[in-house]
Amino acid sequence: MERFKAACVQAAPVYMDLQGSVAKAVRLIGEAAANGARLIAFPETWIPGYPWFVWLGAPAWGLQFIPQYHGNSMASDSDEMRTLCAAAKKNGIYAVIGFSERAGGSRYSMIFGPDGRKLADPIPEDQEGILYAELDPAMIAIAKAAADPVGHYARPDVLSLLINRTKRSVVHEAHDESREFMIDRDGTAEAPKD
Repeated sequence: MERFKAACVQAAPVYMDLQGSVAKAVRLIGEAAANGARLIAFPETWIPGYPWFVWLGAPAWGLQFIPQYHGNSMASDSDEMRTLCAAAKKNGIYAVIGFSERAGGSRYSMIFGPDGRKLADPIPEDQEGILYAELDPAMIAIAKAAADPVGHYARPDVLSLLINRTKRSVVHEAHDESREFMIDRDGTAEAPKD
């Protein structure tokens, strides 16, 4: 059984920068091929980066980032996609790339062959599943194990400690005449006025 080297990317994209992320992916594809890899796998939504902002606050707060995120997502039929296909072809390497798809706002993974062709169509956005492509049938077990990018374990929304250092008042002013005294914003108490 023939052995081959697989590369798994553990590097940040150029966050919310489509052109920068594609350029970095092309560089990493070339680097992996130069080091003898025949397969390179990128993490979940590597282009334009995992949308971790959706976990940082209320959903309405995170909506402010959606236009920029969507604008830096990649279309399936785009110059950026053709650039990635050309990089796989130039370097003779299989490439598995997770990306946010601009047309429907969905997230897809793609598998490219060393000839630059897409080897698998995306799974429809309303379905879950596994993306498959025919590689070397003798190597399918090794390829499946080697192509697990485990990008979801590097997500800052899962493995991070967030601290809100904003000063907040622990006592709030209340105007309730039935109380014996009032506490003002500065923390002083006074009896209610008759």
